[in-house]
Amino acid sequence: DAEEAAVMREGALVREREEAVRGAEEARQECARALAEAVRDAEEAAVTREGALARERAEAVRSAEADASEAVAHAQAATVAALSRVNALTSQLGEVGAATVAAVSRA
Repeated sequence: DAEEAAVMREGALVREREEAVRGAEEARQECARALAEAVRDAEEAAVTREGALARERAEAVRSAEADASEAVAHAQAATVAALSRVNALTSQLGEVGAATVAAVSRA
């Protein structure tokens, strides 16, 4: 019946929202890992090129920072997309909840 279908839909939305939340957390963790890796790479580049000219060292750091910035931007975009999905699912969940209440009230 309609009430059972609404309850099933609500459960499906809750599960989908939980998956979206996990996806957002994974994207956030990937962002942190990418940033930590870029910092390590920049530090290694600086140590490796210790004997090089200051200009070469500065270029290596700028390159590592650009790579880190790109990785962070990608991870942030994934986080924003996942959070947007969480918001959409939360909204749908509210609509299904209201439909469930209405179905129960009519029953």
